[in-house]
Amino acid sequence: MSSIATDRGARRLAIREARTEDNRGAYHGRCLTFYEKKDTVDDLTQLSIMLCNHDIPTPVMGLTVTFEDEATEQQQHAAHSLLERARLLCTSADVVMRIMSRVSNNVVSGIQHATTEYECGEVLLSYDVSAAQNSLLPKLVAASSLEVVAYDNLVPPSTLRRIVVAMPQKAELEVGFYKWVEHVCRVAANIDARMEFHAHADTLPHLRSYLWQHHMSLRAEYHEMPLWTRIMSLQQRVGRDDLMVFVLSRPGFISYRGAMSGLPLQLRRYFSHTNIMMIYPDQGQ
Repeated sequence: MSSIATDRGARRLAIREARTEDNRGAYHGRCLTFYEKKDTVDDLTQLSIMLCNHDIPTPVMGLTVTFEDEATEQQQHAAHSLLERARLLCTSADVVMRIMSRVSNNVVSGIQHATTEYECGEVLLSYDVSAAQNSLLPKLVAASSLEVVAYDNLVPPSTLRRIVVAMPQKAELEVGFYKWVEHVCRVAANIDARMEFHAHADTLPHLRSYLWQHHMSLRAEYHEMPLWTRIMSLQQRVGRDDLMVFVLSRPGFISYRGAMSGLPLQLRRYFSHTNIMMIYPDQGQ
């Protein structure tokens, strides 16, 4: 009986809510994928193909940034090789990738200029949990209002069996809520992975409604998580073939929690045994 009531509630909410493309922050431009290291190219490219908007003629943008004082011919050749490898992988999946190698004295600035120039809707980059303190992620998140997706994996994305998503209270009130939900669902649909959402009771109906309306074939579970600090309990639920997704927020925005600032160090300590994705929602600015 409760399941029937839940389904009816989801249907009613789906009727009331705007379609994804009508939501602020839900514009899906090109997926800008930033490459730094050779050993992350294949997995980042595979992930970008899964979450990008295939209705766009060139849905993926590959980018490398070389520092001006390090822009030797050898460095530029290495950067070009990364991009050519990524483009080859996209071509094999029948996806068109546009590539660009920039020379700049500021990596974040180079990424921002590329997102503006080529109308990108999100930025995807690799993230090393073991070297969190040296990551450019905090600088990029502070400088950009676009959705930022950071990814650190143990196994190839195509071999993942389950996607576990944790989010803070009021996540549904963020401008880019439906945008990141769509991206995670696309990944799950591409690899036929089960989904598990952990969210506040006020957020769960919005998730159920969206999946009922746009991704009915996905296998999903919904669990109430009243407090953001409960994410530590999820470490025992995930393993090597799972993807643990943390939906975060920027300081000053409605779903931000102070505890989020310490997450990188917590990931290294508690979640190094699984695949990790961190999503900072689009702020539509």
